[in-house]
Amino acid sequence: MKAKQPNLIFAFSDQQSFDMLGCAGNPQLKTPNLDAFAEQGVRFEHAVANCPVCTPCRSMLLSGRHPLHNNCFENDRRLLIGMLDMAPTMLGLMELDIPSNWQGQDLSSAILGKDDDAVGSVPIFNFKPSWRGVYTRRYTFALENIERTPDLHTRFGSDLPDRRKYTQNFNVFYDRTNDPLQLSNLINSTEHIDMAWELTQRTHEWCRIFRDPFLSYKHLTEIVGEQDENPPIDRIGI
Repeated sequence: MKAKQPNLIFAFSDQQSFDMLGCAGNPQLKTPNLDAFAEQGVRFEHAVANCPVCTPCRSMLLSGRHPLHNNCFENDRRLLIGMLDMAPTMLGLMELDIPSNWQGQDLSSAILGKDDDAVGSVPIFNFKPSWRGVYTRRYTFALENIERTPDLHTRFGSDLPDRRKYTQNFNVFYDRTNDPLQLSNLINSTEHIDMAWELTQRTHEWCRIFRDPFLSYKHLTEIVGEQDENPPIDRIGI
């Protein structure tokens, strides 16, 4: 007799930052139901949306594949079946087989073994505008690849108030131990050159793992065009 498969319900709160929870120590918010979830389960203090945009984020959650591989690198693209590690880890915890083409890590053994140091960094990335980086237990780091032409503010910010029209700088380096709200950008700090270089190397290593050439959005769309039949990685040619 075939074993009964479990039914899973995923509950996601929307537009909620990491510190907006009673169980996270915020005395001003009352979140009893989410606090109950945390008390009965596991609460991660360093859980990151690799790509914080609607469709790419959901595509990774569903497929366990990088957006350049599941063809959902921006909003309003067809979802093929596509956060990288969550799907394979859930299957691992249920002792189910993980598809061989999934690119996220199965961290079930680390969770069951309480190995908090199993992951040194996770990749973070965006495609429009284009930036890549890493998130570690202490640092948030990213580098941009944006073709800053005179009309850039119009193309990226036409629906925003005047004061927000100009595209922000996505070269960022935050030390969350000393700056938990990430208000002080250390990207040009001479005191942090060595760490910035190390995080740069980690960023490029993650790009190599996913065969991500780190193209500007303009260059990426020139290659991909309007087609959505195949993932961009098939047409990038690396």
